[in-house]
Amino acid sequence: MLSWVVSLKFKKAGGTKWEHNCGGVILSNIWVVTAAHCITDKSLECWNKKEKRLTCDMNRWKITAGEWKLNRNSKTEQTRDVEHIVVHDKYYEGNQEHKNDI
Repeated sequence: MLSWVVSLKFKKAGGTKWEHNCGGVILSNIWVVTAAHCITDKSLECWNKKEKRLTCDMNRWKITAGEWKLNRNSKTEQTRDVEHIVVHDKYYEGNQEHKNDI
C-alpha cells in the first residue's frame, strides 16, 4: 500500500455518491498536492474560468488515504474533509504542455 497516496473525491451538486476524481500525494499533515486539471475539470461544474476560482462548496470534496481498492471499503482508510483548494495562479487550462498543473 502506498500510504502517501490519496484519492481526491467529489460529490456532484444534488448527488449522494462520492466519486473518485483524481489521485494526490500527501506533503504534510495539512497539505496534499494534485493536478490543477483535476480541480478545473468542466464536468465538475465547480471552476470559474474567468475569475480563476472555485465556485462550489468545500463540503463537496474529500480525500481518502489508505484505500487499496476504490470499489471496496477497507479498515485502513482515513477520510478527511477539504478546507481549502489552491490552484497555481499561472495554470492555464488550454495549455497543451500542462505547465503549472498543480
